[in-house]
Amino acid sequence: MDEFNTGWDPYEELLQHRGNIQQCAMAINHGTEVMKELASKYNHQQEVIQQLQFNNRKLQQMVDALRHEVVQQGTKLEMFKMQNNQ
Repeated sequence: MDEFNTGWDPYEELLQHRGNIQQCAMAINHGTEVMKELASKYNHQQEVIQQLQFNNRKLQQMVDALRHEVVQQGTKLEMFKMQNNQ
């Protein structure tokens, strides 16, 4: 009868597999949490980028308006100088 004894214990094997499954589940849960955190950071980064782009457009509009105003004032100054020289 000893020739059929392989030393394999199905219950012990089952417990080992159960432990492996629990470790895999914990790793998957941790990975899911990390992915959620990264997604949240990515979304925040996109919001910041959009806000910076908006601010950049507004600043560019202000620069363009000021540049236009400087040209207008320069033209007025030149015209004033020409009127005073006559």
